[in-house]
Amino acid sequence: TIFSFSRSLGIEKIMSFIAYGSFEAKLPDYDSIPKDYCALAEAAFDCRPPLMIHYLYYVKTGLSILLGLYALISSILIMRGNLSPILLKINVLTPIVAQIISFLGWAVREMGRKPWSIYGVMTVDVAHTANPGDPLSYGLIALILISVALALILAIWKLLYAPSVREV
Repeated sequence: TIFSFSRSLGIEKIMSFIAYGSFEAKLPDYDSIPKDYCALAEAAFDCRPPLMIHYLYYVKTGLSILLGLYALISSILIMRGNLSPILLKINVLTPIVAQIISFLGWAVREMGRKPWSIYGVMTVDVAHTANPGDPLSYGLIALILISVALALILAIWKLLYAPSVREV
């Protein structure tokens, strides 16, 4: 059997309730994927996803929960007015952790479906992610970039050009 965080922490019943609406429902785990599953696609070997994907998913989920708890605790302390400087210094790291979580989500998604498409269990047209661009998003990004450019031009003018004109 493979080590499972949900089993070791005793939250498997909560997960089964979230997934199936019953505390008594059985959750499938990595061990329940039959080794001969790929025989359907005529692959002669074990094509289950690598264990790294299993563990990356739990790291991603754990970091997400920690980041959410940190945000909740920080919000409560800010409302009370006693946020310590140590928590403010940790706050600098939260965007980095959020980016790591985002990368881990991408890695789990991409590496998780790759074995299935390589071994022929999943076809390539099903495996790809099609996220067409939203025109409103493009317009919003363009508006933000134009605003930043105009703010930069204004800052350069006020800091560099305007003082030199006043001195003359």
